[in-house]
Amino acid sequence: MKWQGDEQTKTLIATITGLLFAVLTRWAHRAKSYKDTTDKYDVLSDYLIVIPEPDVRMIPPKRHRNVYKINYPRPFKYLPNVKAESIRGGVKLILFDEKEDSFKIKIVRPTILLLRKVKVRWIAKGQFVD
Repeated sequence: MKWQGDEQTKTLIATITGLLFAVLTRWAHRAKSYKDTTDKYDVLSDYLIVIPEPDVRMIPPKRHRNVYKINYPRPFKYLPNVKAESIRGGVKLILFDEKEDSFKIKIVRPTILLLRKVKVRWIAKGQFVD
């Protein structure tokens, strides 16, 4: 097949095609490398719907009130990376006593809220025991 058109159009089409292939190649490489990194870790996550403790300075806080112990269904080989966030309701989350099979979380709200219950999501990433 013979090109019937000016050289400037031919060069423009070749350049756009080359850039398109370069972008697709880069996208495919990033998608493959992203998949490889996420497959290295096992992930557990869940939600809690709890009543937080009000953070009132005048009343001394009770030590073990509103402390929740979360046991993993499968233990991790090493200490997992645990993150927790408040989905509904502005609360302060304190993670402590992290172990391979469980962790504890204390939930404190900064002010008296109209919402009685709050929703908290936690995620643990690591390697399971074989």
